Amino acid sequence: MFVNILNFEIKYWLKNWSFYLYLIAFFLLALLSMAGASGAFGEGSASVENIANSPLSIYTFANFFNKLLLFLLPAIVGESIYKDFKSNFNNIFYSYPFSKAQYLFAKFTSAFLIVFIIAISIPIGLILGTKLPSVNPTQLLPFDATPYLQTIFIFTIPNLFLFSVIVFAVVLLSRNIYWGFIAIIIFWLLKEILFRLVGSDSMAGFIFDPFGENAIHYLTRYWSSAERNTFTLPLQSIIFYNRLVWLFVALIIFTITYRLFSFSQNALLPILKFKNRKSITKDNFGSITKVNLIKANFNFSFLHQIKTSWKLSQTDFNFIIKSPAFISILVVGILFIAAILLQMNPHTDTKPLPTTWIILGLPVFFYSFLIQILTFLYAGILVHRAKNSRTADLISATAVPNWVLLFSKFLALVKMQVLLLSLIMIVGIAIQLNNAFYQIEIGHYLFDLFAIHLIGFIIWAFLALFVQSIFNNTYLSLFLLILLALGISQFPSLGIENYLVRFNESPDSSFYLNYSDMNGYGHSLLPFFLYRFYWLLFGIFIYFFTLLIWQRELTNSVFERLTVAKNRYRGKLSFTLMISLICFLSFGFYIFQQQNLPGNNLFFEKNKTALLSQFQEKFGKYEYTKQPRITSVFVQLDIFPETHSFIANGNYTLVNKTNQTIDTILIKSGFDEITKIYFESKTSLIEEDSIFKFSVYKLEKGIEPDDSINLRFTINNQANTLLTQNSNVLKNGTYLKSDIFPRLGYFANTNIKNPDDSTALANHYQSIDADLINFEAVLSTSSEQIAITSGYLQNVWQENGRNYFHYKMDIPIKFVLGFNSGEFEVIKENYKGVDLRIYNHPTHNYCLNQMMEGLKASLDYNTKYFGAYQHREARIIEFPRSLGSYATTAGNCIQMSEMRFINDTNSLKNGGIDLSFYVAAHELTHQWWGNQVIPADVLGATMITESITEYLTAKIYEKKYGKKSALKFLKIQRDRYLTGRADETEQEVPLYLVNPEQSFISYGKGAIAFYILSEYIGEEILNGILNEYLNKVKFQSPPYTTSLELIAHLKKSTPTNLHYLITDMFETTNPEKTLSHFNNLLSKNTPTR
Repeated sequence: MFVNILNFEIKYWLKNWSFYLYLIAFFLLALLSMAGASGAFGEGSASVENIANSPLSIYTFANFFNKLLLFLLPAIVGESIYKDFKSNFNNIFYSYPFSKAQYLFAKFTSAFLIVFIIAISIPIGLILGTKLPSVNPTQLLPFDATPYLQTIFIFTIPNLFLFSVIVFAVVLLSRNIYWGFIAIIIFWLLKEILFRLVGSDSMAGFIFDPFGENAIHYLTRYWSSAERNTFTLPLQSIIFYNRLVWLFVALIIFTITYRLFSFSQNALLPILKFKNRKSITKDNFGSITKVNLIKANFNFSFLHQIKTSWKLSQTDFNFIIKSPAFISILVVGILFIAAILLQMNPHTDTKPLPTTWIILGLPVFFYSFLIQILTFLYAGILVHRAKNSRTADLISATAVPNWVLLFSKFLALVKMQVLLLSLIMIVGIAIQLNNAFYQIEIGHYLFDLFAIHLIGFIIWAFLALFVQSIFNNTYLSLFLLILLALGISQFPSLGIENYLVRFNESPDSSFYLNYSDMNGYGHSLLPFFLYRFYWLLFGIFIYFFTLLIWQRELTNSVFERLTVAKNRYRGKLSFTLMISLICFLSFGFYIFQQQNLPGNNLFFEKNKTALLSQFQEKFGKYEYTKQPRITSVFVQLDIFPETHSFIANGNYTLVNKTNQTIDTILIKSGFDEITKIYFESKTSLIEEDSIFKFSVYKLEKGIEPDDSINLRFTINNQANTLLTQNSNVLKNGTYLKSDIFPRLGYFANTNIKNPDDSTALANHYQSIDADLINFEAVLSTSSEQIAITSGYLQNVWQENGRNYFHYKMDIPIKFVLGFNSGEFEVIKENYKGVDLRIYNHPTHNYCLNQMMEGLKASLDYNTKYFGAYQHREARIIEFPRSLGSYATTAGNCIQMSEMRFINDTNSLKNGGIDLSFYVAAHELTHQWWGNQVIPADVLGATMITESITEYLTAKIYEKKYGKKSALKFLKIQRDRYLTGRADETEQEVPLYLVNPEQSFISYGKGAIAFYILSEYIGEEILNGILNEYLNKVKFQSPPYTTSLELIAHLKKSTPTNLHYLITDMFETTNPEKTLSHFNNLLSKNTPTR
């Protein structure tokens, strides 16, 4: 009988058209994905640095599609057992002469074979995707079957077997196929919760990962691009242990299921058993009772129909939330949210305070897909609920319009979405209270969850009801909806970039993650709601379109359904359908017009590379044109936060420091600014590029050597549009940089020269048109705000309801400036003759002491080893996190992101990193290494500015928190280096040739290299070498110093027998030796038991 049942089940699936649809879908997805990665669809569809069919790429593709295939398991494995109960054929079927073993093994084997056939279409599609005629052969390796076979037999088959067993067991014991979908979701959530508790890179994370991917990720996390393209999969013993563990788990589950199953009608899962309901038989045969029927008053008004929809929706909503499956989802969802919120940052070992915007960030980001999946699933359950419960005919006979029934399903889905979103608020507030954080912003919770996020889920609900109404197969509809949800993000790689055709998406759709206490959601909120309203109109349109295909009449074919839809298209329905379509198209046309306004830079960003090439071709002749140097800058900057605008009037003193007359001035203005230039002598504009804001002026009388002229300018910001933020002025927390000002010279030379090129030493690493400048500024802002820039405050006054501030620097500084305006609180302290100040948002007073201690510690350490601090003041100024999470130094100011002001200082008790202390110490150290020592604009410049600063910060941190904490900090830098190295597409360069963009080398490897060197030759000796170098080159004029000069100083004072350290870590690319030296350092400082 086993063979008979097996043959019957296989024939059933081979006759089922959905099987072929799934098969073709996965084959085409794999084919197109590999073709796209191989460059078949042209530039932009593939990464030219990655080999599309490398063993690791094949595994990555297969792993993704196999996870997607999990959502089909209930539709195949679950359906194979559920259809016997659905058709009530099980009682007859169980009377046949076969055993429990024959029945179960035949059912499971047939279903798993079908799943396996679909799974095999994935590697076949991947292989054929590399054979298409349009692929780029340089992005492919010669065909090798080994990685495909390894992926199939080590990962695909075991994973599908495990989850097939789980689905088979759940559906068999519950007699409910939807429990199969819920089981997949719950298992996935439990996996994520476990990994957040034990760590995905721990031994427990390796063993208890049902997919076996954690070990692969861990073993390949530091592979370089070349290694990822060529190495075979690292099939180490831990992976096989993982596979055996989960194979054993699957066999245990199947064995328990086998023991529990019996040929009976009742479900066996205890969780599905409700309270015992007694069957009551009423005996009415003793007498005849006369009943007076109540007279019914019929009311078919629109308001009454709305009330009917609401009551029906409550019935559907109760059906959802009272089901054990959904209750299980709620419980596990709460644990999932809590696990995310309680997890420390794995990259920096820091923990932010549970502010409301932190609470709302990550959970919504990860939880959103779960809400989408449940919306897709329950849309199908509700649409087909009447049919599955055999009450469809009864409901069809009721005097209720179709739109009432459909609207009730929609309302039930929205109620479910509101409930799921409310979990985030409830758990979030609980965690805030548990952490004794009482600044709970209920209004922020409500707006973020129910104004920003809910509208997107509502739009998905419209589409889910539409798709589920088209197909009678709930599982097929669910699969198609999941494909669409995952596929939308890939539209840009296919050349589909306009958000008017990318369903339910908007520019910067994750803007809520950058919410700022200082500036709220900023300008991004307006375009978000515009696009959401556009897609909401589309949702309303498809709601009315769904009414055309809503199944109420008995229809047996597609033709009959089309006929019914045609008959329904009349009267009010046709009118509302046309009105909704006209509104949708009209609003779309309005957005399209906004997209093409001159103030939008969307076109520029899309074509930036091509436009830059055209610019270089036209203006490249000016690359070596000599230019005067900016030696003095005066600025009057008026900031208007209320209107998001500013006006700047300024004056440059330009000095000809060359030995020839200069009569051609090249000026690059700010991209988002409107700049007017005025010379004191007669000039003519001879060439101009309006896109890059580049102008070429001819002076009637040239500037003689050592002579000077004045250049005046007026700058206005470009106004914001509905869709684009052009102005950097914010309502609160404005941070303008010196890139708003006109700069001199040819800017489009992106090639950085080597430090041994003497022709490249005329400019320092942060400017091509100035050395050090004299700086003075008058700032004005609104009456509630403070304006700050580099220099010392000379005067403060009020005029016309505005605050004015006059700043002047007493020594020349780099032309790297920042201008801040905000509603700040200020704390002050004079430390050893230096005024220390922190300008912070009024509610961000959590870690100001740590910042102040960081400034003091940096002053103490650096003045001890490298001489006096050149300024009388040091200021930290907070700016909104929407502008970034970094910190930087400009003159005597340190601009620092809001993110650094909300660190949880309680985490320090558990060995966490004091990031506030560290960042403050790091940035002040730049006053010596970056502002006193200023390297040339050549490769290796950031070794001098960032590597040394990171090393010194580690030493400062060590003095404060001990060597153990400093080594923890350096371990983070090691991981930063190895991770960055893995992401690097070019060949790694030595530290002394580091590119400014390679922060993983300058920060990560650089800090380790200098720290290891200090351990070998001694901290005092190394700092003495650095001090000697600093005194030689500080405040240097051209030619500027380079990394070669620093290496020479290191070699001169380092014992000859230790020169190999400099060679290994600074002069060559040898990560193995650098890590070996670091591991030796760690072993020496690890206490023995």
